[in-house]
Amino acid sequence: MRKTAEIPASAAKPIVYVPCPVPEGGFAGWERQLRQIAGRNPHRATFRFLYQPERPAGRTGRLSMLVMAVDYAWRCRKRIVAENYGATVLFPSFFLQNVLLAVALPHSVPYSVRISGNELTKGNSLTYLLRLAMIRRARHVIALNAEQHARLGEIGVPSARRHLIPVSVSQEYRPPMQSERIAARSALGVSPEDWVIGCVGLICERKQQRTLIAAVAALRRPEAIVILCGPESGGIEAD
Repeated sequence: MRKTAEIPASAAKPIVYVPCPVPEGGFAGWERQLRQIAGRNPHRATFRFLYQPERPAGRTGRLSMLVMAVDYAWRCRKRIVAENYGATVLFPSFFLQNVLLAVALPHSVPYSVRISGNELTKGNSLTYLLRLAMIRRARHVIALNAEQHARLGEIGVPSARRHLIPVSVSQEYRPPMQSERIAARSALGVSPEDWVIGCVGLICERKQQRTLIAAVAALRRPEAIVILCGPESGGIEAD
């Protein structure tokens, strides 16, 4: 397990481990947010970010990725248990590595999880069942909207252990009026007859906008237009 720069703090402060099963800087959004939180609270805790080493060249198969996930989870567990002086773990994502680590942690090590996507979508797959076990065992579960918060109650998470920290972006949606649609298309230089696909988010390889563009090009529809809305520079991920 490669050690990275840590937020300075005394040994007397509680330790918060943040498993990041990606190379450092490889998933900039939530990683940057958590580092900002750590930087604003250096007097409260020591934050330790645990990154997964770069994947060796040529190792792209599913078996190789599974072996790396298990190895990462086991190395994290060993370090957390060995250095556990009242430590806690914060899981910012539900990567397979983090699910494996949560299941393997001793009950004496408390952890919190953040629900940010479709982690609560019902299913019968092994991944879903492991994710569910991870959530139910967590000391605290943080939901980003009221629907997720209510769903946590439905799957048996007590109210004392579930918390709502809503995102600042409005979740409400209403279909635009025809006049609004025409005005928006006009502002973008798009005619009412054009076939438009929109994508809002960071423009980077991880979100695979190149794949979207290639797929639309393969349709050979001259009236098709792809509109990408998001920053293309200024972020670690942007490329």
